[in-house]
Amino acid sequence: MRHLISCKAAAKYLGLKFNTLELWRSNGKNLPFYKIGGCVRYATKDLDAYLYHAAVKPKPLTPEWLTTEQARIYLGGIAHGTLRDWRCRNINLTYYKQDNQVRYLNLDLEEFLDRHRYTKTVLPDAPYVKRRKP
Repeated sequence: MRHLISCKAAAKYLGLKFNTLELWRSNGKNLPFYKIGGCVRYATKDLDAYLYHAAVKPKPLTPEWLTTEQARIYLGGIAHGTLRDWRCRNINLTYYKQDNQVRYLNLDLEEFLDRHRYTKTVLPDAPYVKRRKP
């Protein structure tokens, strides 16, 4: 047996305005409804299915995506705050934010290492400022 609810209750259930459901019905939006004695009703099972399919599923992390700790180890065990420092100083190391977490792509780290292969440290030299004698 299906549990049927009114249009207003369905709109509240979905977090929408009542008019939106009316518009969807007239445009043929793929949300099943029942018309019983002139009254429009929605099955909660159908609403749950709609919410499930409308949900945005995050892109799963693959082995090519590295966390900050994994990237730190990949770059030769650099100090904990170094990656954050590089991001703040806009050093050319590409990073991505996903779910408020910083992620690094394997290929970007490899390219970064290739660019700085012949330096003593991975971090590019800071610009030299010649100081004047007082």
